[in-house]
Amino acid sequence: MKRLALLAAATTLVLAGCDTTSTDSPAAVLSAADQDIAATVVAGVLADQSNGFATDLNDLNGTMDRSGLSYSATMLGGDHGRGGGFGDRFWRPGDRQNGRVTYDSTSGTFTLVYDRTDSLRGFVRTAKANLVYQYLTAAGTAIADPRRNRALVHKVTYTGDREGTENGTSYRRDSTGTRTAAGTVARAYTSHAAWTLDGLTTTAATFAGDQASSGTMTLTRTDSLPVTTTYEATLTSSDVTISRDSTTAPEARVQGTLTYKVTTTIQRGSNTPVTKVSEGTITLDGKGGALMRFEGINGSYYRIDLRDGTRERRRHG
Repeated sequence: MKRLALLAAATTLVLAGCDTTSTDSPAAVLSAADQDIAATVVAGVLADQSNGFATDLNDLNGTMDRSGLSYSATMLGGDHGRGGGFGDRFWRPGDRQNGRVTYDSTSGTFTLVYDRTDSLRGFVRTAKANLVYQYLTAAGTAIADPRRNRALVHKVTYTGDREGTENGTSYRRDSTGTRTAAGTVARAYTSHAAWTLDGLTTTAATFAGDQASSGTMTLTRTDSLPVTTTYEATLTSSDVTISRDSTTAPEARVQGTLTYKVTTTIQRGSNTPVTKVSEGTITLDGKGGALMRFEGINGSYYRIDLRDGTRERRRHG
């Protein structure tokens, strides 16, 4: 994780050494291109394909024992394979993991560490993770074997530290709904998340916490200069719930609101880097999508697919 943090810092210093970075105030109007870059960053920190928010959500839904994380017997139920209306998906980290699990009986916590590389349809990613879980009864007692005793699990606390890279094609949908390639994306990132899944013995569980990510991202399109972005992004949950009674994957039934803040330092070709700040809300629609809106900007928003990060620019009705 230190290596990628140093990489991001070094990239920022190189950009600063080449040009004087100009900074717009948060109230400045973002151009359509700036909004698209912010949406691309948010898609990366949300999507399962990019080891984002949706990956944490699925990892929280899995059950743990000394052999690792399992998605066949889950906390919330639902599909974790390739069905549920979501088509092909990456193998979950708990499947084919190159890692280890330890259990601390004093604190009642499991720690899962893994390091892996995978690919799907030409999209390649590497990932390292250090995930810490605690499974609790409604009375607050730690559960040492949550897989066998998942009916007793009322609350899961989770912290996840991740770092990785991804390289592949970035997609968007046009006004007709057609999914088209928007160019290629190369990203290196680190992230830290602290989430709590509470009320698992009821019909709907509450998902609370936050996530902070940073990294560098280069978008390359055939019709424009390469755009290199250094970013910091935060997500915070607000009244997010997930229903239990479903056969679909958790990201297809999570509802509520996330607030976000994204700071991007954007360099187009050899032009002077410019820093932009984007803030707003993300509405989780309960259908596998996240509706990203910009504070202070009316007229348009983005729908982001929580599975693969495909983004679609829409107009407010």
